[in-house]
Amino acid sequence: MENNHNQSENQNPLQNSAQEIPPRQNFTQEIPPQVQSAYPPVQEGYAQQTAPIYDRQEYYPPQAGQIPPQVYTQLPNVNEGTYCPPQQPVYPTQQPVYPPQQPVYPAQTMPPVYPQGYYPPQTGYVAPQQPIVYVQPPTAKELFRKDCGRVGGTLLVRELISVFVMLIILIISFVLLFASSEASFSDFLLDAVDGDLNTIIIIAMSLGLLAGNMIPFLFYAKKRDIKFSALLGKSQNATPAFVFKAAVVILAINYIWQYIYSFLAQFIPGMEIAASEIGEMSIPYLIVYAIMLCVIAPITEEIMFRGAILMGLRRYGLAFAMIVSSLMFGLIHGNLQQIPFAMGIGVVLAYVAVKTGSLRVCILLHFINNAFATILTYANALIKDPTMSTALEYFDFAFGILVILGSIIIFITNIKRLDFPKDSPEIKTQYVKRRYAHFFSSAWNLVLVCIIAMNVALTLLMPIINDLLMNF
Repeated sequence: MENNHNQSENQNPLQNSAQEIPPRQNFTQEIPPQVQSAYPPVQEGYAQQTAPIYDRQEYYPPQAGQIPPQVYTQLPNVNEGTYCPPQQPVYPTQQPVYPPQQPVYPAQTMPPVYPQGYYPPQTGYVAPQQPIVYVQPPTAKELFRKDCGRVGGTLLVRELISVFVMLIILIISFVLLFASSEASFSDFLLDAVDGDLNTIIIIAMSLGLLAGNMIPFLFYAKKRDIKFSALLGKSQNATPAFVFKAAVVILAINYIWQYIYSFLAQFIPGMEIAASEIGEMSIPYLIVYAIMLCVIAPITEEIMFRGAILMGLRRYGLAFAMIVSSLMFGLIHGNLQQIPFAMGIGVVLAYVAVKTGSLRVCILLHFINNAFATILTYANALIKDPTMSTALEYFDFAFGILVILGSIIIFITNIKRLDFPKDSPEIKTQYVKRRYAHFFSSAWNLVLVCIIAMNVALTLLMPIINDLLMNF
């Protein structure tokens, strides 16, 4: 019984009373008079309103605009089975106690330190925006002229490096020789001129040629993204017959200009062929001279002109690159006796480089040409017997005629097989038409051409100048 009584107390008595409420007429009779008078009588015709049922304790949230404290209402103790009307909330008279608010002041900070000359923008001040500069990409003409100027600048640097290296080697060698000698300065100069000075000069020239060709090539190849290994790769279409025909044509060009130059030398004073002094040189001099002409010059010059310049200008047309590299190859020799035939040989070597896709055959042909000229020069200088000298001259002339005729036959029989590279329509429309004029009008190329022209002019005018000085 006690357990049942506890369970009935734990349950909500309102819910139990709501379930046991009798009909309306019976319920109103049981309501006490003081409670019944608190409600108005029920009128007929209107729906009867029932009061909400609350728990014993109910929380009333604060109304809008008010911050009342938490209010709880205590329902009166009622017996089971009776109706409990809603009670009005009773608010206590206690006012909320708020803790005293302490004034909060912002922390004082030091003003920021700006670098000298910097003024931070003020509040409300809008700094003017920097104008946006749009860099227009270079046109095809500008790129072309830039590449042309790069060729002339590279060749000028080549000459400067060659001269600089040669002078440094001469100065160092001269100082070391003089320091090891016990003779006076004047006697040392006389002995040096008659002795080791010529050998030192040819060594300095060889090293200057090597440095002058390779150092500018490395910088030029880096700018133009030219791979050294690709230049000396495997040759294509390099049959023995092709190499033989190319060698005959090169030797024929050499002989043709040699005959023309000998003929012009009879009428132009400055074009006399100077007597060779090779026979008076020492053996070390002859060895170094042969190495310079037959080894250093073919390798380094082919890398520079058929490698760097030809491949660097190839995107502007193969024909244009071949002709320009050949013209620069001839001009860089700096004297009228070598410029024309060097240009002709340059065209043949450029065609071979394009045809084979490598510099191996070009280096071999360059070696054949220089070696043949060096052998003839040594033979003419070292043979003292007049009969042998005369026989050698006849042999040289007959061999030259034979080579010229052979080159003519080769040209006639192979003219239809020569597939000269043609410029694509894109190159003709994309790049400027007057390519040769724009190339030689570049600043660096103009400077190079003017220097070479002055050298040739001084060579031709030197006999006239000497005669004027002697008469004066």
